[in-house]
Amino acid sequence: MVTNLLAQALTLLVSLVALAKFSQYVIENARTLARYFKISEVVAGFVLIAGATSLPELSVAIMSSSQKEGAIAVGNVLGSNIADLAIVLATCAIVTPLIIKREEMFEISRILLITSIIPLVLIYTGNLDKFGGLLLVVIFVAYVYYLSKKKITIDEKDHITRDQALRAFLLFNISILGVLLSSSFAVNSTIEISKLTGLATTFIGATLLALGTSLPEIAIDVQAVRKGLYSLALGDVMGSAMTNLTLVLGITGLINPVVLDLDIFNTLMVFLLLTNITFMYFLQTNRRVTEKEGFILYGIFFIYLLAMAGVQLHVSQLLPF
Repeated sequence: MVTNLLAQALTLLVSLVALAKFSQYVIENARTLARYFKISEVVAGFVLIAGATSLPELSVAIMSSSQKEGAIAVGNVLGSNIADLAIVLATCAIVTPLIIKREEMFEISRILLITSIIPLVLIYTGNLDKFGGLLLVVIFVAYVYYLSKKKITIDEKDHITRDQALRAFLLFNISILGVLLSSSFAVNSTIEISKLTGLATTFIGATLLALGTSLPEIAIDVQAVRKGLYSLALGDVMGSAMTNLTLVLGITGLINPVVLDLDIFNTLMVFLLLTNITFMYFLQTNRRVTEKEGFILYGIFFIYLLAMAGVQLHVSQLLPF
């Protein structure tokens, strides 16, 4: 058993590393396509970059839900959203203070708040099925269409030729294939680890997989803020959160209805709302998210991990709560 557990843990680690690397290639080529289609920085972050960095969550959702393990997908999505705000943005703020353009981010934050509530209602009422899934996908498609209409003028130095765009499109699709394959291995090893250790799949999805699938956001957004591309980084984090809560959860429900352990889900919901509200407070009251706010978000994530571990022990009947 120990040997098998170590082998599955190694498979999971290698799969997550490959997942991060392939996702990075997806992101780089998505940025090239964004410049070609003359999409603004924040819209590029929200739509193309966020869509690319959400590929790990999407592929995990497809693989796990097709095996009737949708709890992994939901745990991964909600855990990833918490990690995006409390780890990715916090890390960016610690590297360099994030300068917020309130007028640019207000609409996105409002949409994010609304789309955070809808999936939670669907899950709580047991309607994350084909109907609920279709509703979430429609919301995602409608908002992407709305954002895609906002075009900008690109400087001549940033001009992308048709050949460069075609090459980027080809590499983009090859990288997506790599993401799907590596995520398949990650999901299978996660299920095996769950069986060998007795840990709930929702718990593993919300912790190990959530941190692993957030690696692309950390990699691209830290680079972005170092170059002063604050709107790109913020658009990516918010866009990833919205993509996860609409497209990813929607596809999960379309493939198979989701059944969850509500003890773990309730904890996820509390920390998702806490993280969103804290971030919204920073966004509305300060022109910057500084190192101080970054460490506050780190603290929230640390408490989240402790709470998740406690709930897992309770579910496993290892603690006499």
